[in-house]
Amino acid sequence: MLVILPVFAFMVFFLTLGNLDPEKVWERAFFRASILWGTYLILLTEGLSLVEAVTPLGLALGWLLPILATVGFLVSRVKSELPIVLPDIKLPEGRWNRILVLAVFVIIGLTALLAWLSPPQTWDSLNYHMARVAHWAQQRAVRHYVTGVGFQNSMPPGAEIAMLHAYVLAGGDRLTTFVQWFAMLGSLVGVFYLAKQIDVGPLGRMITVVFVATIPMGIVQASSTVSDYVVAFWMVCVAYESVRILKAGITRSSVVYASLAAGMGLVTKPTAVAYVLPFAALIAFIVLRQYSITQALRYTALSFMLVLTLNAGYLLRNTALYGNPIASEGRISFHINETMGVRVFLSNTLRNMSLHAGTPSPLVNHAIYLVVTKVHEVIGLEVDDTRTTTVSNYGVFKPTTNEDKTTNPLHALLILIVFVVLLIRRKEIEPSIIILSLVVAATFPLISSLIKWMVFNGRLHLPFFVLYAPIIGYTFDRFLMPNGVRAVAAILLLASWPWLMSIHSRPLITNSQSYVDSVLVVPREDLYFANGWHLREPYFEMADLIKESSCSDIGILLPGNSAEYPLWVVLGAPENGSRIEWIDAGITSQYTDPGFVPCAVICQGCPEDQTHFNDLPRIYKDHPTKLQLFMEVQ
Repeated sequence: MLVILPVFAFMVFFLTLGNLDPEKVWERAFFRASILWGTYLILLTEGLSLVEAVTPLGLALGWLLPILATVGFLVSRVKSELPIVLPDIKLPEGRWNRILVLAVFVIIGLTALLAWLSPPQTWDSLNYHMARVAHWAQQRAVRHYVTGVGFQNSMPPGAEIAMLHAYVLAGGDRLTTFVQWFAMLGSLVGVFYLAKQIDVGPLGRMITVVFVATIPMGIVQASSTVSDYVVAFWMVCVAYESVRILKAGITRSSVVYASLAAGMGLVTKPTAVAYVLPFAALIAFIVLRQYSITQALRYTALSFMLVLTLNAGYLLRNTALYGNPIASEGRISFHINETMGVRVFLSNTLRNMSLHAGTPSPLVNHAIYLVVTKVHEVIGLEVDDTRTTTVSNYGVFKPTTNEDKTTNPLHALLILIVFVVLLIRRKEIEPSIIILSLVVAATFPLISSLIKWMVFNGRLHLPFFVLYAPIIGYTFDRFLMPNGVRAVAAILLLASWPWLMSIHSRPLITNSQSYVDSVLVVPREDLYFANGWHLREPYFEMADLIKESSCSDIGILLPGNSAEYPLWVVLGAPENGSRIEWIDAGITSQYTDPGFVPCAVICQGCPEDQTHFNDLPRIYKDHPTKLQLFMEVQ
């Protein structure tokens, strides 16, 4: 199967870098192979897009090139009688450590099962993540197109480019959920090695991995097609190179790989800037201490060039469309804080912290709410100030397995405890650990200062929780008895059960909160609609009418928050030759293909008394959803 090619490419990158390393540091090979793989993914896709060659053949040939090159190198080593060294992977010693490893593998296996059985179904995925993948596959290129969903064009494309490769090479979306799953797997390996790099012992490294494996938001994202876990993985790569620089000093290779990893984070999601900046500041400080201003400027220019190279494609496309590299002014003001200052910093940091402070007790939650609102009264800022709040009103909510609102209360409590311990006992701790802790901690208030508060912000904090895990491992390893560490690990593992078993929209075991029956029994085509069941019947009915008429050019006109992607699924596009294009979509109408003449138009929200659309009569209308189908009946 062609989809194995990108995976095989990573494997040969890893093996090659490991053999090129005189010290045979396999963890370094892992991180750098990942960074090179991501860099090649972006450059390959942008290059193929220039000639509309994002096809199974184009992608297969694109991945074969580095595979053949690296295999050729390994063969040449054999001919030169140089050994090909393989990584020496050892199971941890001790019964309890092995039990913890087994427990982590159970989590990995269960999330993989969910990723296999569950199609893309998160509302954001249906609205723009997977919809843009389908459009790109149809046009055989990653470029802007006509759409009424601004995010489909404006958002950085990194994670979706990886999904595009899985989508095109596998001939459908069956494996697109594994992009996030592999990001989780990579993050587990990454934090283990990051903990090792800061001299955490074997048990401490295990609690580090358990901490990440059991993050509720991480578990639900591992079987989805959103992008926060992908950001988290690239930030772990940045952290590894940063710690290496902190401990061993600046080298050109470390700056190059740290810059490429940062670029991969930024090309994945704008929120990565909040995670990149503290590490960039750390590296800049070290460079200035080690080199002259001239040399520091050279490293800065090199880093900027590498980051810009990975992001240039979508930034240029956005600039051509919006007049700036980010998005439309309305979209920017919708998500970015419209005012700055100490009050905003305190307000959003406190409200974001309280997202992860919710308990099963309504009384406790209400008490937290009262404290937060009282603080806002003191600083003279409304708790729901529209300049710093979007989508929803502030509240403190009990833990939930709803994937959009999942938070990490137990993990947040452990981070708070560890942060306090580090402050109290800072004189006993190696300075590099304190520095790393402060750098990671800085990412949380920074993202709070940039992004408006909303009830869904817990997903944006996933990289913070992942990055803090090695510090958790270090502190527990240093100050907690082994049995205490094992007890915390057991609590984390037991507490993860609801998110492993009963995500609202894709449960393995149902409960009273489940939106659908178990994914083990519900047909895949129904699971697409788990978060929007009201759309299932009208989507299938319209698709049946279109297929019966042999119409293959379908126009769509939907609201900006609509679930577009299921239309691609029920219509079989683009695999069956059907073409779906937006019509009359505002600023993006400049991308309209004048040769596209739809034989059917699906409209949601058209006037109820509208009987025709571009001379096509209305043949279907669903009152609850306001969906209408205009098509000439054969």
